[in-house]
Amino acid sequence: DGTKGFDLLGKELLPKSGKDTKLQAGPGTCIDPHNPLRLLATMTGQAVEVRGVLQIDDMLTIKNVDVGTGHIEFKGSILITGNVDAEMIVKSSGDITVMGFVDSATLEAKGDIIVNKGILGRQLTNKNNNYNHQLATKISAQGQIRAQFVQYSELTATGDITITKQLLHSVTHTKGKLTVSDGFNRRGDIVGGSVNANNGINVVSIGATSGTKTEIYCAMQEDKVRVQVQDRSEELKTLVEEDNSLWIKINNLPPKEQWKHDHGVVTEIKEMLYEKNRFNQQRVDDEVELQQLQLELDQYYQVHHINVGKCIFDNVTLHIGSATTITQREYGPCRVIHKDKQIDFDYSKHD
Repeated sequence: DGTKGFDLLGKELLPKSGKDTKLQAGPGTCIDPHNPLRLLATMTGQAVEVRGVLQIDDMLTIKNVDVGTGHIEFKGSILITGNVDAEMIVKSSGDITVMGFVDSATLEAKGDIIVNKGILGRQLTNKNNNYNHQLATKISAQGQIRAQFVQYSELTATGDITITKQLLHSVTHTKGKLTVSDGFNRRGDIVGGSVNANNGINVVSIGATSGTKTEIYCAMQEDKVRVQVQDRSEELKTLVEEDNSLWIKINNLPPKEQWKHDHGVVTEIKEMLYEKNRFNQQRVDDEVELQQLQLELDQYYQVHHINVGKCIFDNVTLHIGSATTITQREYGPCRVIHKDKQIDFDYSKHD
């Protein structure tokens, strides 16, 4: 009910009576069954007040990440409407979307990382070795990475990496495909640094007129696929031998009249027949998987290559599988492929 008070002249002031307000459970929350005055979160996320009601959002929205906010680690997706400043760390169990720039920071996401503008960085020189440079910006995603331009940064993705303008002096690795292009074959340059894309590269230009050293790795997983084919072949061979051995045992069983009333023998034979059916199904599955792996191996370099829309400049080192070459001149629009254990420039697709 409140306590009476008084004003500066000593006149009594009556308190206003309090009003009971019912606690409301917003989305992602519930009332504690043991305490009606306590609200519990039913999902991971950020607590947000909307018109006096608390709810849980699975996306954290923040303007900038800087020394004022500190590092961010969130179980859910993160939307940053501004920039991520130098030396800041942002970690997410979902996606990270940055509407502005990332400058000399670290971003880690179990989903995608999308930077609407640019990813900037710089070289960090090792004090013990002036020639051992590290990069200040590190972007790592278990999904894809997308940005307009990237410089002096380290990018690692399980999915595809797409840069719409320039990839400059950076270290890039993707288990998917690397695309550096605006989609219209006007802009999309890889200059300097080292890039590695397991499933191929689509780019407008590689290198620069000044002969900037640029290193390209593409389709470096052929040996891994070959080992998978060998392993699956050995597993299938072992399975066939076990299957044949079991089939011999079944065929050599005595006549049914001799054991049909023996519960122990009946149970054993049922187990043998069950195992036989399991072998048959496993054999079919392994044969299909082996065929798929063998097809992937046979067509590996037909699928994984480098498409160049305009130009490859000199002093570009190209690796496709075990084949390597360093360009000594400029090449026009072409498809760079692995052919007969050598790098070959195919112009037929760009005539």
